Amino acid sequence: MNKGAIKYFGGIRARCGKKIALVLCTVWLSTQFVGFSQGTLTFTFEGAPFGTRVSTNNYLQAGMNFSVIAPGQLFLNGGGILGSPSNGTGYLEVPDAFVGGGGLTFGFTNFLPSTYFNLVSFDAAAYGGLGPQTIEVIGYPGMAAPVTNFFTATSQFQTFTLDSSFAHVGRVDMLNARISLDNVFISGVPEPSACALLSLSTALTFSFRRTRRPSRR
Repeated sequence: MNKGAIKYFGGIRARCGKKIALVLCTVWLSTQFVGFSQGTLTFTFEGAPFGTRVSTNNYLQAGMNFSVIAPGQLFLNGGGILGSPSNGTGYLEVPDAFVGGGGLTFGFTNFLPSTYFNLVSFDAAAYGGLGPQTIEVIGYPGMAAPVTNFFTATSQFQTFTLDSSFAHVGRVDMLNARISLDNVFISGVPEPSACALLSLSTALTFSFRRTRRPSRR
């Protein structure tokens, strides 16, 4: 356990008591080692009919929320639009964070330790008619400093693979490039056993908090 975690749980113990701190510490430790090596997900951004673009502020799939960084606008592209990149399927158009504002941020909708994931790869192309775009990808690991990778997208879709620093992140931002995004692939998705353990420990925590101390006489 790192120093940040020790300090964090020490503070909980001081405020809430030893039992609650012990339960939460058990949950945290379990999520570091259980249920993160099996599950995988690929986000494909389907939803817009072929030949159309649909504006949206966010895209939700399997609990992962892809949201625009204001004041930009996301678009679901159904493919087949003249002048736009094509990979034969639908994809997500992401606005440039510096030209017109915007960008993309994504993570699971409940920000608990069991929702950390490993960002493995994604497909991207520069937005139609634009030159090469440099994508800044920022990951936010739990209790650690942000990590960054840079990639250059061209007019054709290609697959970009993140380095090992993007293991166990809770949120990812994509900035500084107007791109078409598809096939975001993650691993380390929480397994049902880990989620069940989290729910059980949370219930125990509330049970401890409801337990009354013996009255003094």
